Amino acid sequence: MWDDADNERNVAIVKALIDGESIYDIAAKWRISAALVRPILWDWYDHPRDPKMPDPDDIFHLPLDDNSFRAFRGEGIRTVQQLIDYLENGTLPSGNTMLRFFGKQQRQRTIRILQERGHVVNLKSKTVQYEFLPADLWQECLSYWGDVCAVCGKPAGPNNPLVQDHWIPHFSDQFPGSEPTNIVPLCLMCNSCKNDSEPFRWLVKELGHQRAIYKMADIMAYFKMWFERLGVE
Repeated sequence: MWDDADNERNVAIVKALIDGESIYDIAAKWRISAALVRPILWDWYDHPRDPKMPDPDDIFHLPLDDNSFRAFRGEGIRTVQQLIDYLENGTLPSGNTMLRFFGKQQRQRTIRILQERGHVVNLKSKTVQYEFLPADLWQECLSYWGDVCAVCGKPAGPNNPLVQDHWIPHFSDQFPGSEPTNIVPLCLMCNSCKNDSEPFRWLVKELGHQRAIYKMADIMAYFKMWFERLGVE
């Protein structure tokens, strides 16, 4: 699979990993992408040789996408069992309760990867009620935002109505429900685009980082108004 020059480089890369360097530091040192480092590591697992990898259960050998891999490592997930614990129970080694930037599709893809490799993932069923604000509260919400989309500012149109968007999406472990403190009016286009995305990440993608900060502050101010009105701390 590899020529002599590649093998020399690959040995150095594996040694660096064993010494504790991150996959991204290794990629930067060798001026290659992290996506090219992982096939080297997978090959080492499939064809063990010196230097021996210290832990065959490390998530390095899973064909994860870069965003998921970075998210897992950032929260202290190193082994397949730690990953399964998170998927089953929401347990993170870092002590956090939510894995940022990890959406429903990434979750399903990760579970499929594990199952294809013979790992058992026992998922607890989570009943989600797709409820919405009653008419009077929804009208107050629309009035606050001036009857326009809270993100793009467009008014409702025949083919682009304003809909109730759950700002923290249903899939999230921190989903607070269909409350005034979690619903904003988005036009159908923004709502469809946002889907199950992590809110701030989606704002950055749509508006750029600086505008996303301002827009997030606007939305948080709206939710704060409702928290104070409802007497929620």
